[in-house]
Amino acid sequence: MKKIVTLLLVVGAAGFFYYKTGPEKEKAVVGRWQTTSSGTSGVYGTMLVVLGQNKTFHIKMTGTKAGQPVSLDVDGDWRVIANNLNLTVRKSSDPRLAVGTALGGRIVRLDEQQMVYKTATGEESLQRVRGVP
Repeated sequence: MKKIVTLLLVVGAAGFFYYKTGPEKEKAVVGRWQTTSSGTSGVYGTMLVVLGQNKTFHIKMTGTKAGQPVSLDVDGDWRVIANNLNLTVRKSSDPRLAVGTALGGRIVRLDEQQMVYKTATGEESLQRVRGVP
């Protein structure tokens, strides 16, 4: 769960990419992104991150830890400041992510298929998901 919280810090978490500036950066991050955890934090599962054009986000994580099911739902607002994508939590199923919690990170690479970002625990990769309702 700790890595998931760190991942949220980063996803919300994203600095910015090399080829776009200003409003183009915001347009490029809008969409649905997904990652699958390999269990490095003891959690095996999938996380879907939706960054809306209306500057809101939703994160849904489902998986298992020590054989027990775990899930996380987080909603809030996002914005781009300089080269960072900042998330502000408005609602969370995890009490460690209280309303007003600021999440963020630095995007290392962003293209049509993938967003790679750096966290305190290393690099994480999200794949763009198309055609998901």
